[in-house]
Amino acid sequence: MFWNAVNEGLATFTHWETWVCILVWLVVTGLPRLLVFRAVAGPKESRHIGGIYLMLTPFIQAIAMSFLILTLSPLIFGLGKQAAWRFPWSMLVDAPGPTLKMIVAVFVAWLLSRFTPYLNGIAAYRTCFVGIAALVFAIRLVNTSNAVPVLDRVALWPGYAYALGGLAIGAVVVFCTNRLAAWLGKRAQSEPGVPRGTALFGIEGVLGLVPVFIYGAWLGEQM
Repeated sequence: MFWNAVNEGLATFTHWETWVCILVWLVVTGLPRLLVFRAVAGPKESRHIGGIYLMLTPFIQAIAMSFLILTLSPLIFGLGKQAAWRFPWSMLVDAPGPTLKMIVAVFVAWLLSRFTPYLNGIAAYRTCFVGIAALVFAIRLVNTSNAVPVLDRVALWPGYAYALGGLAIGAVVVFCTNRLAAWLGKRAQSEPGVPRGTALFGIEGVLGLVPVFIYGAWLGEQM
């Protein structure tokens, strides 16, 4: 069952809808980050704008991740062959309370990921941590919108063996992102005033979605 979840989770990346959503997610989350660094490196007057963008970053991250997971929920959970483009918006209208709770929970998860010792500087870890939090609340919304409740038969904790396997995959992802960042960092020429991490943010973020999709596939097998 574990390897089946791994195969199904990786298969999520074979859908074109997944890459469209990831591209939108990267633009929405990466643009404020780039604007912050440009403002900080620019004139003194622009640093106030950079501070505003910096304060808005956690909210943008939470909303973007929530919409990413909800849109791809049929593919992640194996409930369909197409993305649910209208699902986040319909939930925001039909079930605003649970949807806002999800965004707040993802926001808190993002803050916690920033204060995790030794790992807070790894974008793949932050994406994984925040993405898993979004998955947990996405199941509640799927349960709300589904005619047949599924929450009662879904266990969120996969067990120690699965958890160790997930940690191993996460460790491989973190190792690969660090090696890739070091390799590309030596060859890529970043723009003046823009840290190297901005150029590599997209790659690290996408790799961080690998454990998220695997966990989501395992949850979907129980539905």
